Amino acid sequence: MAARKTPPRRPKANTEAPAPAAGEGPGKARMPRTGPAIKAGRAPLPHEIAKAAAGALDRARATTLSEWRRIDLRHAEGARRKADRSVPDILGGVLQRIRLDQRQAESAVVAAWKQVIDPAVVAHARPVNLAKGTLFVSVDSSPWLAEIVRYRSREILERLQLAAGKDVVQRISFRIG
Repeated sequence: MAARKTPPRRPKANTEAPAPAAGEGPGKARMPRTGPAIKAGRAPLPHEIAKAAAGALDRARATTLSEWRRIDLRHAEGARRKADRSVPDILGGVLQRIRLDQRQAESAVVAAWKQVIDPAVVAHARPVNLAKGTLFVSVDSSPWLAEIVRYRSREILERLQLAAGKDVVQRISFRIG
């Protein structure tokens, strides 16, 4: 009968806790042996102790995981992290996602609406939305809707295109609302 192969044994974890340093008790973090406090010849501040303890925990976690996996993946895991980016790079992407340029164009149209359109029309109609070059305007009554659509829509469109740009306002849609 053939002898069975037994899998290699994993090394046992060290169950003995290291002896606490002077002035330490159970549950207290060790004081860092290096760092700005030690170099300056003073006792470390609480945030420096917390930072040292967090770093020690991270290193212990990484060591334990590499022993358990039987392979050290710290370098590969570090390579997957995104590289640090500059503030202008991040800010440019954020501004594109929130469509800041489009919102500025919309606010320019609202400002132009109040300045270049006849005050009688402004009293009864207001811009509601700007989407894909179409300005949606809400009119308060049917007679005013008929007046604006029949006699003033072309004039309103031309004035808004001069003020905000032809690519911003291409069409106007009037609705009662």
